Amino acid sequence: MKFKNLSFIVFLLGLSIASSISVSTIWAHPDDVYSFEDQNFEIEFIGIAIEYHKGTGIGAASYWTIEVDEVISGPQPESDQVDVVTSQSTPPPWGYVDPDIEEGDRVEVHGRYLQWSVNPEKDSITLNGSEEYYVKISIYSGTSFGYNCITVSLTITAIVGLVILAYFIFQYRKSRSLSPSPSTIAP
Repeated sequence: MKFKNLSFIVFLLGLSIASSISVSTIWAHPDDVYSFEDQNFEIEFIGIAIEYHKGTGIGAASYWTIEVDEVISGPQPESDQVDVVTSQSTPPPWGYVDPDIEEGDRVEVHGRYLQWSVNPEKDSITLNGSEEYYVKISIYSGTSFGYNCITVSLTITAIVGLVILAYFIFQYRKSRSLSPSPSTIAP
């Protein structure tokens, strides 16, 4: 198999990889940008329950400290761990809190995002404001579909592209080494 124009093949492969990467840059939508000024947006994520804090004073919040593994929807928290407020002396409605959660459990959280509300070093999520909010043991054991799958598919596309490129280069070099040079051809 002879390749007369290897640069054209390299160009097509580079174009393919560049277009795959450009898909990832346009995937972010302007609606995905959140303003911390109005703290009325929701977040849903999966994480690990680290520690439960029971409120001990009048009006004190009870909350779970949770390490965020994967944000499903909403803003990306500023820190790896967030406090999920499960109760406080504020009026209802309050969301659901799974009573079987223990430290180390993989949990799913859906609530209202409050940046630095309970602890100035961590972001907070509250279950106050809707009965649809929750913190519960997660049924997800792996990653969710969406952005992670796009990243994986782009990585696989790039790897396949590099393998194809290496194959074509190998074949090109092989065909060049097998063809006789002009000096070895007898007149």
